[in-house]
Amino acid sequence: MKALFNDPTLLSLAEKYNKTVPQIALHFLVQENIMIIPGSTNPLHMKDNLDIFDFEFTAEEMETLRGLDQKRGIGGWPASMDQELDY
Repeated sequence: MKALFNDPTLLSLAEKYNKTVPQIALHFLVQENIMIIPGSTNPLHMKDNLDIFDFEFTAEEMETLRGLDQKRGIGGWPASMDQELDY
């Protein structure tokens, strides 16, 4: 997970849009029409999780972000993703 927060692409987009890396990751999933359920009990994190709807990635940025996919879960489930399956 640490590598995700230090990824140069995500850091660059976070700076461009004045967001955090987690906000960039959450917004990418939303823009891909993937339902997200962020889990936090920290009020600041909960507020940040909602502050992801005031910008849109360009088509080029979306392609770049899709290229970061390593076909594996970051939370342990699922442990791996079959590339042949359409998730």
